[in-house]
Amino acid sequence: MMLNRLATLVLCGALASLIPACSSATTSPTASGTPATSTSPDETATAEPAADLTAYSQAEVQALFDSRCVKCHGARSANVDLSAPFTKNTVGVATGGPSGATVCGRGSDIAVRIKPGDRAASLLWHKVKGTQDCGSPMPYDKGNRPLDANELERLGLYIDQLTD
Repeated sequence: MMLNRLATLVLCGALASLIPACSSATTSPTASGTPATSTSPDETATAEPAADLTAYSQAEVQALFDSRCVKCHGARSANVDLSAPFTKNTVGVATGGPSGATVCGRGSDIAVRIKPGDRAASLLWHKVKGTQDCGSPMPYDKGNRPLDANELERLGLYIDQLTD
């Protein structure tokens, strides 16, 4: 039995990008550079965050966006640019940006990408949580796993501690 589990973990580690069922056996670096075990989408949706979490720092949020979002939301993106410094295009910025030309700019009831002090009023929060009222949940790329419960909560705490 133990040998079968070990063989499964090794095989899943090698094939994680090809077999969705193996996604719970893979790891990825956190903003601090230490490995964090990923969860399957079903586990992410039902998992509760740890009770002792602290808010991400701005540098940690940037590292998270750099590793998980910038490949699609970089400087050349037609939508929001999350490359450094992500705050210039998100914090206190209307969902449609200066031109209002994004998918969510005119189709969302949430008016701000990141509303300082209020994750519930922040479109970015809803996009990564999958509760958005427009567009697709993020990350959209199927090769990029959703944020786990701890990552979500730390991002939410970061937004909640921001001030205007």
